[in-house]
Amino acid sequence: MPSLDEKRPRRKRLLFVALFVVAGLLILYTIAGFWVLPRVAQSMLPELIAEQLPVKATVGKIHLNPFLLTASVRDVTVADNDGQHLVGLKELYADLQLSSIFRGAPVLKEVRLTEPDALLQVLPDGRINVLAILPEADQPPDADADKPVQLPIVEVNRFTLEGGKVVFRDLSSKTPLEAVLSPIQVNLQDFTTRADTESRFEFRAGTDRDEQIGGEGHLTVQPIAARGALTAAGIDLRRLWQAVQEAVNFEITAGRLDLGGSFSAGVGTDGVRMQLTEGRVDLKRFSLAEKGESTPLVFVPLFSVAGVGFDLNSRRARIESVQTDDARIRTAVFPDGSIQLLNVLLPASTPADEAPVTPKPETPPAFNIEEWNLQIDSVSVKNAGVELQDRGISPPVPLIFEPIDLSVKNLSNQPNANASI
Repeated sequence: MPSLDEKRPRRKRLLFVALFVVAGLLILYTIAGFWVLPRVAQSMLPELIAEQLPVKATVGKIHLNPFLLTASVRDVTVADNDGQHLVGLKELYADLQLSSIFRGAPVLKEVRLTEPDALLQVLPDGRINVLAILPEADQPPDADADKPVQLPIVEVNRFTLEGGKVVFRDLSSKTPLEAVLSPIQVNLQDFTTRADTESRFEFRAGTDRDEQIGGEGHLTVQPIAARGALTAAGIDLRRLWQAVQEAVNFEITAGRLDLGGSFSAGVGTDGVRMQLTEGRVDLKRFSLAEKGESTPLVFVPLFSVAGVGFDLNSRRARIESVQTDDARIRTAVFPDGSIQLLNVLLPASTPADEAPVTPKPETPPAFNIEEWNLQIDSVSVKNAGVELQDRGISPPVPLIFEPIDLSVKNLSNQPNANASI
């Protein structure tokens, strides 16, 4: 039987071997985490993306810290096979927490996207460039498609998107349209895919026309729901008109739009629910003319709609006030009895010599006003003016009506409703 003195050297050797093994594993873990894995991932990631999509991807640098459990991917670009840029990213940073072991789900202290960008193009054939590269789904209908999808549980304490940019181009029309949304800022606090758990969100974005959009509130992923407030300021109506100018006879020469309101929306087993409260619309310095003409037919310095609210489920909508000041309308009556402003606003009629269109089966309208309870508390028109020119006589005789003041109370589509004028 070995003596106590003989056992001590053996224990020291075992302890030395154990420490040597631990140190070796630690060195291997360090080398693999800091140097091997980042280089392997950096070389393989573009190939993996190219195997799934017809694109060319590049990755500038990948950095891993195996002790802090952080990772960053820098200078990512994705282009189509013609070299057209699709998406890019300056940096993706993620910080994984050891608490993921005890939470039974990935828990990230922080996820940060720095300067992501994307190009969205409507191609000449009407397709969207990003969707055009996706593989076509060729799968038989799934019998379980109607069942709710259970998402994997993920927790992110803080998600940040900084300096984002989206360029939108419409190449499908005769007059190409381009809009730039930048900078984009998104913040999520305590985001999770756990059921019935809210996360706080906030986003802000500007455009190349000094427009601003934003919002803040709370959202849940399971079920899909959100509540909060949204705003949009300085929306350039002329650019919106440019998107549809080929289909209309008028031209919006100026005008800005401000929007805002509080909302609540969600999708559940009982369908879609949506509510809006404290909504507001302000139309400023709006000017509309006949296409190709400089003289405005309609000029509205300010048109305000306040206290807008509706409930999709109860089919109720209410507006507290509609007000406009100093609006001007200028139009003419032609010898055939047609009115210039109506000719401009209404779509062109179909030529009589065109082949008749085969009538489509009647479908119920998506919106039936008779199902809704609609109410406007007050309408106010102050110091308006109308100039009507009769071109049926020579020389044309202008008829000017101003000032026009109008006040209407308690407008409603309900039976036996009494409005006062």
